Amino acid sequence: MKDMIKASQRVIYSINMAVYTYMFLSKIDNKNLDPNSVNCHLESFLTHARNLSWFFNKKKQDDIYVGDFTSETFLTILNKELITKINKSLSHLTYHNIDYKPYWKIDSIAINLFPNCLKFLEVDFFSKNKIESPYLETRIELISQLKEIIDQHE
Repeated sequence: MKDMIKASQRVIYSINMAVYTYMFLSKIDNKNLDPNSVNCHLESFLTHARNLSWFFNKKKQDDIYVGDFTSETFLTILNKELITKINKSLSHLTYHNIDYKPYWKIDSIAINLFPNCLKFLEVDFFSKNKIESPYLETRIELISQLKEIIDQHE
């Protein structure tokens, strides 16, 4: 049997990491920071964005899927080409990527991803199930942060 509370906490964690790393990357002056710090945040953002895209578009039988929490419809958010680019750049050591230096449009990724994240955090599942600390507080904070980010891009 699926533990939906634990699954929801895992999704909240992934949304939190995507939002946190996006906020870090969107507010920095890259010239003044250690490139390793920027790269760590960028890779984390891209990995969580990809994982959340899969969450909204079930790929495998054992994937945590938004449809397990709600019957609401969620639009496809990140195209297949972008997911492949993330996989090739971050998840595999291939000859293809030894000289590959992609330009990541993090604002575009965020604005495609975050409305679905906000919609998920507001589904009835959370009013019908007890989510424990710190996930309860994190969920409430994320709703506020996501609304602010989305409003800034409208």
